[in-house]
Amino acid sequence: MRIRTFEDWAELTLKVPQSVGNMEYNQKLQLKDAENYLAKEELPQGLVLDELAKHGIQNKKWQVLGCLTTLRYEMQTAIGLMALDESQYFDMTDYELELEVENHEQGKQDFQQFLEENQISYQKAPSKLVRFVKSMKNS
Repeated sequence: MRIRTFEDWAELTLKVPQSVGNMEYNQKLQLKDAENYLAKEELPQGLVLDELAKHGIQNKKWQVLGCLTTLRYEMQTAIGLMALDESQYFDMTDYELELEVENHEQGKQDFQQFLEENQISYQKAPSKLVRFVKSMKNS
């Protein structure tokens, strides 16, 4: 779960693992409200708390683990939306290239071909959250 802040608004996102990828539940927030929820380590009423309740999670007090900043560069390509993320957290900067597609199997083949054509070796990366937590434990 995360609160992503933008210039003049914010978004609370809950990611629930599925057999392929994650189901995302997004709740738009006013920037000032998001800052308040972060400071109080509380979640607002709405979609995300409702979804957590469906999974048996009732706690309304949360712990903020830290701040992860991501710059995303996007480009629409013939095979889908290509995104390069530059993420900074603690004393780390890492990069992740991903392809957003409608058809998972076709996207997987197209992405592999793109990597081969551009002589990029595929490395399965843990999620940003996993990398963040690992870095947090090491700092």
